[in-house]
Amino acid sequence: MAHMKDSRSAPQITIAAAAFAGLLFKIVTSSQVKTMLLQIIEKALNLAG
Repeated sequence: MAHMKDSRSAPQITIAAAAFAGLLFKIVTSSQVKTMLLQIIEKALNLAG
């Protein structure tokens, strides 16, 4: 694994990671994704039971 030689890029990487985490949170908590996940869980429970 390569080490960062330029410590000035660390804040940019941190900002990018935080932005990605925020976007991912919005996607995962959206109503469409919740509905899809509930359907998957219901199907899995129906197959198991």
